[in-house]
Amino acid sequence: MLLNNQWSDCVFLTVVMFELENNMSEIKRFNRERRQGLVEMLKGFVSDQVAYSDHFANVWTKVAEETNGYAKRSC
Repeated sequence: MLLNNQWSDCVFLTVVMFELENNMSEIKRFNRERRQGLVEMLKGFVSDQVAYSDHFANVWTKVAEETNGYAKRSC
């Protein structure tokens, strides 16, 4: 039979182990969510860069077409 002191030590260790497991699962969940958030942020960044690139390509194409006559006249 366990003495009172041994029993309270067992209960304390059980609680500590439970909290440790709970903390580890929370850390894993946090890391998973952080990684997912980073991936979503990078996807958004890439989408924005593609949109800006397309926009500026269209602007420069329009500028090239509008200034094409100047180049022909100056030669």
